[in-house]
Amino acid sequence: KEMIKMVLFDWNNTIANDFIIWWQAIEETFRSFGGQLPTIREYFDGLKGDYLELYQKRGIRASREELNKVYELFYQSHIDEIILFPEVEEILRFLSKQGIIIGLVTQQKEFLVSPVLEKYGLKKLFSYCECHALSKTIAIYQTLEKEGIPPQNCCFVGDAPSDINHGKKAGVITIAFLNRYVPEDLIIAAKPD
Repeated sequence: KEMIKMVLFDWNNTIANDFIIWWQAIEETFRSFGGQLPTIREYFDGLKGDYLELYQKRGIRASREELNKVYELFYQSHIDEIILFPEVEEILRFLSKQGIIIGLVTQQKEFLVSPVLEKYGLKKLFSYCECHALSKTIAIYQTLEKEGIPPQNCCFVGDAPSDINHGKKAGVITIAFLNRYVPEDLIIAAKPD
């Protein structure tokens, strides 16, 4: 049996228990540009890769920078309210003590991740923080390459079907985090390992 040498995590709704703030930031973005707001199910079902495509399919013609500005302003204004999921700290510390390399692969920008990690004293546990990863598949590949770790020795943990799909494309072991926000049937349909 292969040994796990690296575990990579998604950020939003996986490490950070930020679903309500994250979703309100998305709602604010759709409101600001007059796009057709999806339901939570439609959002996760429609998110295949780059989030910009999802906004464009719903009638928004704003640039990535314009979208990010609205989203980031809202999210950052609530950053002090963001907590971690229960037992995340214990899990990260356990993995670290086992000598397992820990990293983040997220579409969230680093300035919205770092303050929360610092608040909990966890930043030093992460060897990698691949933020604003528009292709999580590529970010996973690059992280594996830097460490010289074969894909079968790495897990990617995420809460969305797109996370599972990115992990599968990268050839790593995929773990679905069922957070009760993302429709469970959608993430199970992605066939996580």
